[in-house]
Amino acid sequence: MKFKSVIMLVNDTLENRIISLISENPSVTQKSISEKLKVSLVSVKRTMKKLTDSKIISRKNGKRNGYWIVVNLFN
Repeated sequence: MKFKSVIMLVNDTLENRIISLISENPSVTQKSISEKLKVSLVSVKRTMKKLTDSKIISRKNGKRNGYWIVVNLFN
């Protein structure tokens, strides 16, 4: 079992599920995250803003052709 999977089992929050999806597919969109996790798009945007402000995730190469990276899991 991968380390991030252990983290997910211990603390299954929306933030951790979003980080997991980004780890699996860095070009995932907020809309597809919303659909996969069955939560509102507004919740996903708010949570991702919080993760970005906390420097846990980051967006590279802009909105259209960009991708997400997980910068720091242990902030």
